[in-house]
Amino acid sequence: SPDENKAISNLRAALKLANTEQKKKVLNRTIELIRKGTFTSRSLPKSVNDYFKKNTGTDKESFIDGLFKEVLDRFDLPTRIDPGEVKAKPRGIVNPKVVITQSFI
Repeated sequence: SPDENKAISNLRAALKLANTEQKKKVLNRTIELIRKGTFTSRSLPKSVNDYFKKNTGTDKESFIDGLFKEVLDRFDLPTRIDPGEVKAKPRGIVNPKVVITQSFI
């Protein structure tokens, strides 16, 4: 969507301003999550875009710090990929506790 694309381009611009590796990792992970659509329903792209509109004239350090404090800290963003996320989830009956059968007499 246009909001997601704009948020991704805004975060890429913020990535150039980030001064620590940790902030760069979080911004990269946020871009990845927006691409997947993970936080779209919780309006992460809109929040990012609104922050960029409101805070265009501030200096670099306070801009990045504010982005983290006002926007990204409100969302529970996983900063690393869990091995369980990469594997496909099993579908169907895995370990049934009760088995129902039908017998004909």
